[in-house]
Amino acid sequence: IVGGLLCHGFAEGAERRFPDPEVLASLRYFTQSWREHYNSGDAEYCGSAYVEDAPVLLRLGPAAPDIEKLTGWKDPHLVRGTAAIKLFWNETFAVLGLRNLQEETSGLESTELVIDDDTIVVGRSFTFDQVRGRVSSEMWVRVGQEWKLRSSIFEILDQMAPIVGPAPASTPQANSPVSAPSPAATPAAAAPAPPAALTTAEARSSHTGLMIVLLAISGLVTALCLHRNRRRKQAIIAGFEEMLG
Repeated sequence: IVGGLLCHGFAEGAERRFPDPEVLASLRYFTQSWREHYNSGDAEYCGSAYVEDAPVLLRLGPAAPDIEKLTGWKDPHLVRGTAAIKLFWNETFAVLGLRNLQEETSGLESTELVIDDDTIVVGRSFTFDQVRGRVSSEMWVRVGQEWKLRSSIFEILDQMAPIVGPAPASTPQANSPVSAPSPAATPAAAAPAPPAALTTAEARSSHTGLMIVLLAISGLVTALCLHRNRRRKQAIIAGFEEMLG
């Protein structure tokens, strides 16, 4: 009887709600999202993806001299807790300049072990632009509706290029000629605007003023002519009077 009860209890403890493929499928979004956020430099998200007391262990391998020079990390490098993990991933991206993370998630380079409905252990190969290595063990646990990282162990196996930090922003060389902007790119000087057309009232007022000026000039000329004729007439009369004595 005791043996039967023990077997029954063990069987109940081993009951599963979902088959392995469904459990693995529910994790896909979280692993892909983590990789995308890392490649965008979002260390805050990457650290928050771990449970509060999670450990992360990195074996530096052949990249140890370059990494130690830039960060002071010793081999192996261990951090624990979300605050330290956020700093770890920020230094990996912003100080070491490890970019373009790619992961092998299928085939012989990847292993996925479903422990139960809420626990998965994965291993896979990864590459950055400068190094490649392997995720020896990465444990994911289901927390509510999300999957969180419980622990991670990474190791760098090969270094393809020196790790010198992020590439500096490109700046123009001091002696490089600066090309003048093409005429098409230079805005043309604004042409003077044509005079605004006069309104009917303004044209009529202008015409009236001109007529007044012309009449004034004509009157002045007429007055001068009359004055000259009068003086000439007076001179002629005076001459006749002198002749008549």
